Amino acid sequence: MEKDLITILIVLGILAGFIYLMGYKSTDLNQSLLINVSTEIIGIILTVVFVDYYYRHKEEKELKERLIREMGSRDNADALKAVGELQARGWLQDGSIKGMSFWYANLERANLRNANLEGCIFEHANLSYADLSNSNCSNTSMGFADLRGAILINAKFVLARLYSSNLEGAELFQKIIDSQADLDFYNAPETLEIHEFIVFGNTLALNEAIMPSGKRYDGRYNLQVDKIMFGLSPFEKTDKGCAQFYGVSLEEYLEGQKWADENLHKYRKDEEA
Repeated sequence: MEKDLITILIVLGILAGFIYLMGYKSTDLNQSLLINVSTEIIGIILTVVFVDYYYRHKEEKELKERLIREMGSRDNADALKAVGELQARGWLQDGSIKGMSFWYANLERANLRNANLEGCIFEHANLSYADLSNSNCSNTSMGFADLRGAILINAKFVLARLYSSNLEGAELFQKIIDSQADLDFYNAPETLEIHEFIVFGNTLALNEAIMPSGKRYDGRYNLQVDKIMFGLSPFEKTDKGCAQFYGVSLEEYLEGQKWADENLHKYRKDEEA
C-alpha cells in the first residue's frame, strides 16, 4: 500500500472516530446522523484496504508466475535475472517453485543456493557452474542435464533422477561421522567414490551419467530406477548387458560391482539407520 494512501486512511480513521464521539455526545437526531457518517467512513476504509490487498496479491501472484516462466528461459541472461529476483523475494526457498518444469532452461552459473527445487524437472537443462549448495533437489528429474562444474555442496538428491546427466567437475562436500573421527572427503581423490555415494546414494537413476571424476557411472550404487530400466531394456541380463546399459566396459562394470560388494553395505546401512 502506498505511503500517501496509508496517510489518507489514517486521517479518515481519526476523522471517523472524532465524528462518532461527537455523535455520541449530541442530541438524538444529530447522534444518529453523525454515527451513520462515521460508519460510512469506516466502511470506505475497509473497502479500500480489501481492494488494495486483493490487487496487490493478484499482482504478486502474476509477478511470481512470470519470473518462474522466465527462469525456464533458454536465454541465460533472462533466466539469471529471473532467478535473482526470485532469490531476493524468498520465492526460491519457500516452495513456490516446487514441481515446476524447466526443460532446456539455460541456468548456467545461476545462484540456486538454499533453493527448494523438490519435484522440479530440469530435463536437458544447462546447470553448468550453477550454485546448488544446500538446495533440496529431492525427487527432481535432471536427465541429460549439464551439471559440469556445478556446486553441489550439501545438496539433497533423495529420489532424484540424474540419468545421462553430465556431473564432470561438480564440487561435492560431505562429512561422515564415525566412532573415531569426523572425516572430511572434500577434494580427496582416493575417497571420491565414497564421497559421490554420500551425495548421490539416495538418487533413483544415474545410468549413462558422467560423474564428478569425469568417468561414466558404472552402476556401483545399484539404484532402484536404474535396475527397473535395465529390466525393461533390450540388453542381456548378464554382466555384459549391464555394462552396455551403463555405457561402460565390462571391466569397468565389474570393478564397480567389486567396490559395491566391499563398501556399499557399510554406507547404505548408515543411510537407512
